[in-house]
Amino acid sequence: PTLFRSLFLIANSQDPIPEVYGVLEELCMGKMKEFVGKHGMSSTQLKSCLALGVVLRKLKDEAKLNSILKDLHAWLETDLHKTYDLINMGYHGLRENVERHQFISTKHVLLETLGNAAHAQSKGLLMRFAAPNHGHGGWRHGALSALSKYHDEEAATAILNSTMNGGHYNVRVKALALYKDHPHAFDL
Repeated sequence: PTLFRSLFLIANSQDPIPEVYGVLEELCMGKMKEFVGKHGMSSTQLKSCLALGVVLRKLKDEAKLNSILKDLHAWLETDLHKTYDLINMGYHGLRENVERHQFISTKHVLLETLGNAAHAQSKGLLMRFAAPNHGHGGWRHGALSALSKYHDEEAATAILNSTMNGGHYNVRVKALALYKDHPHAFDL
């Protein structure tokens, strides 16, 4: 609880000190970026990644911002070729189910992190993950939530598309709620 409060305060400060970016990046990705590409996150790592996304929105150093976004994008796209097998595998044992859960939840956290950053460089990737009937429903849920932080018609259209064409009922309900709250709702 104390770490979470600290991360929340840091992430929501008006002008975080530059060292904060490095600390959050290290907690999220590892000292030598050894967590990038791995599936499964500790609670501290998860919260640090989400806070890093919020802080990235305020980062003025374009080179640093681009470097961190590049790493987050690469991490998100790691092992996507395994998606069908991991998502659709039946019950094979505890180890396989843990691996499946870690694979799905890590991608979901990374989508939320990119949404917290709400940087134009990530929007295309988020739209790909939000596409109806693409990938795991939890990913679409995360990508739609992330897209709701982009206040433009393109994001609103993608959210509306999932409302009408999304395969999973829960995804469509979430998309409708996000669309209703979007600044460009009903402009389309």
